[in-house]
Amino acid sequence: MDDFVSGWQDWQSAFDDKCDVSISELHGLMTGVLTVCDAPTAAVWQALLVELGFSELDASAIELLTEEAEDVAAQLMDGEERYQFSPLLPDDEHALNERLMALKDWANGFMTGFGMTDSALRPDERGLFGDLAKVGALAVTVTEAAAFEDWTDDNADDEDGWHATAAFTDIGGNGADDTTEDTDDELAGLDDNARMELAYMELLEFVRMVPVSVTQGRVRKAVDKLPLLAGFAVDRPIGLQGGHSQQANVDAMADWLPDDDEQDWQAQKDANDARIAKLAYDATVGKRPS
Repeated sequence: MDDFVSGWQDWQSAFDDKCDVSISELHGLMTGVLTVCDAPTAAVWQALLVELGFSELDASAIELLTEEAEDVAAQLMDGEERYQFSPLLPDDEHALNERLMALKDWANGFMTGFGMTDSALRPDERGLFGDLAKVGALAVTVTEAAAFEDWTDDNADDEDGWHATAAFTDIGGNGADDTTEDTDDELAGLDDNARMELAYMELLEFVRMVPVSVTQGRVRKAVDKLPLLAGFAVDRPIGLQGGHSQQANVDAMADWLPDDDEQDWQAQKDANDARIAKLAYDATVGKRPS
C-alpha cells in the first residue's frame, strides 16, 4: 500500500523525533491493546504511554494516534472489514531490509501491547505468538541488509545473508515437512530478489492476520481499567508528581517466551535466531530435519 494511502507519511511527520520507538512499533503496540480493549480517549493514550516510559506526545501526534486507534478498533471488530487490516509499514518502494525492520518492530510492539491488557493466551494462540516472537527476533545485520539489496551471483555464497532471508519462509508454518514442496513450487523459476520478496509477503500475510484472529471472541476491556493504569488519574498533569515513579519499560512477553528467567536473554535470543535460520534454510533447499 502506498505510503500516503496507508498513513505512513502522516505518522512519520507527526512522530518524527517525538517518539521513543519507531512508528511501526508504536502502531503495533496500539493494535495489541485494541485486540482486547475499546479505543480510549487521547488522554488515556497519553497516560498509558507515559506510564510505559514514553516521552509525552504533542497534541497533533496524540490526536493522530487516537483517530487511528478508533479506525483500527472498528475494523478489527467488523466481521468482513477485519480481513483488510494491515500493519503500518513502509510501501514496496522502500528497501526490503527497511520493510523487514519495520515488520519486526510492529511484531514486537504488538506483543507488548497485548501483554499490557492482562489477558491470557488461548490454547490456539500460543503457536501464533510463538511464531510472532520469531518475527520480532529476526536479526538483520549489515551483511544481511546488503544481501537483501544487492544479491548477485558473486555473493551467493554468503550464508548468513541467505539464512536471514530464507528464515522468512519457515515462520508461520511451524517448520512442517508438508510445506516444503509447496514452498519449492512457489520459488521455482524465480530469481533471488523475487524469492526474497515472495518470502517477505508471506511473512507479512502471517503477521497481519494475527490481530484478526486474536480479536475474535474476546470480552472487551477499558484501557483506563487495566492494571497498568490502576489508581492512575488520567486527567492529572503528566509527569512525576506525588512520589509516583515512571516505569522505565514493560517486558510484556516475559511469561510467553520459552526461556528460563535465569538465562542470559541475549545469548538465548542469538541461539534461537541461529536455530530458526538453519531450519528455514534447510527447508528452503529441501533438506529434512535430522
